[in-house]
Amino acid sequence: MSRQTVDYDHLLADTDEQAEPTPRAEVVVKGRNVEIPDHYRVYVSQKLARLERFDRSIYLFDVELKHAPNRRQRKSCQRVEITARGRGPVRRAEACANSFYAAFETAVDKLENRLRRVKDRRKVHYGDKTPISLCEAAAAAPPDTAFSPRTRNRTRTAVRSPTTSRVASCASRSTRPSRCRWMTHSTRWNLSATTSFCSTTRRPKSRRSSTDAMATTTA
Repeated sequence: MSRQTVDYDHLLADTDEQAEPTPRAEVVVKGRNVEIPDHYRVYVSQKLARLERFDRSIYLFDVELKHAPNRRQRKSCQRVEITARGRGPVRRAEACANSFYAAFETAVDKLENRLRRVKDRRKVHYGDKTPISLCEAAAAAPPDTAFSPRTRNRTRTAVRSPTTSRVASCASRSTRPSRCRWMTHSTRWNLSATTSFCSTTRRPKSRRSSTDAMATTTA
């Protein structure tokens, strides 16, 4: 029986390379008074490869590491600043934490949110908001009854003046034709009051009735 030895370290390295893509843009990692190991550079390049899906025009990722020597700032002594250069304005994000890994993760999340918002702005959002045509709007609108004869009569009765309604009420009291006069005078307390005087007029007798009366007298 033959035995085959498997290099597990090489296999794990191959699977890691397949899982994490490498960025097409150039990645520059630099630090101020900080030594950057090689595994950290690989970690940075693999994380930044995810951001290229939001903007294909990015050609450079500039990562800068800073260390604050102040002892009072232990929780935020490590600072990471990421700058993405491409077509259009420059995108930048920075974060502070107690380690460079945590600070880099926070900065990557901030930069990813900004790139996602820029990509959403570039999308076409007016495709689903097509205006309605005139034919569809006319077919869906209810029939216009504003100028029908019934509405005209209603508007005429509603727009009647108060004097017209008063004359109509006075005329309805008697069957004979009447004349209404309105007088405005001042009262004791200098208040104006309106008084109506309605008088009925007699209708003149017709000629037919007068001739009938003459015929009865002669007879």
